[in-house]
Amino acid sequence: RKKCIQIDTDTNTERLEFQFRSYQDKICKLENESELQKLCINERSVQIESLYEDLTAVSTKNRQLVASISSYQNLEKEFKQTTQNNLTKLSKLSRLVNNLYEENASKITLLLHRISFLKDR
Repeated sequence: RKKCIQIDTDTNTERLEFQFRSYQDKICKLENESELQKLCINERSVQIESLYEDLTAVSTKNRQLVASISSYQNLEKEFKQTTQNNLTKLSKLSRLVNNLYEENASKITLLLHRISFLKDR
């Protein structure tokens, strides 16, 4: 009977030692996985920081572009207004020149009639 108990105890001890080693292996694997995950997380953090910096730079550039576009739109409005004003002035000037031409043509015609009249006398 004592021999039987000794065999059971040895078997239990071996089984417990095997389970202990198995758990140690599992713990070791989990620790390794945890370390790998930490490395991945750190790498992703660096990537995210880099992307955030890129995004900030792009955002700044976009704001500058929006300001430039706004400035060009204002210049375009100003140019259109100036062009419209110049066309209005040109139209008035053209009418004035036409009126002066007609007045001068009338005066020249009158003078030619007088000269002709004076010649005939």
